[in-house]
Amino acid sequence: MRAPPCGRVYENPNSRKSRYPRVIDTVCAIPPVEDVGKGAREMHTLRIEHPVRDFGSWKVAFDKDPIGRERSGVRRHRVLQPTDDPNYVMLDLEFDSAGEAEAFLAALQRDVCSSREASPALVGGPQTRIVEAVEVKEY
Repeated sequence: MRAPPCGRVYENPNSRKSRYPRVIDTVCAIPPVEDVGKGAREMHTLRIEHPVRDFGSWKVAFDKDPIGRERSGVRRHRVLQPTDDPNYVMLDLEFDSAGEAEAFLAALQRDVCSSREASPALVGGPQTRIVEAVEVKEY
């Protein structure tokens, strides 16, 4: 298995316009799930999507980590952005269990989304969904 590109930021502001998101921040605490099945470790991902007024302001607020991602069970996060929309953010937070993801989402809604100070760059409410990997394969 190849090691994930941990701690790297991928962004090329001069790249061609594309519908596909670009990874702009990746922090890896564990390797990705390679094969989900009997005996394999399951990962649950909280996907958060929302428009932002200004990505830089959003990223500063995100980096302050008001909820404490690691303390709340986040194993890895990925920040993605459509290459054709600098004012939209997608965030994947990976957890070992659906319960941890649900608890984090509740804290996020209670402590961040409802606070102008904690989320100064958000435009409206985020779309959220907890998903489970059913298959992951690297090529």
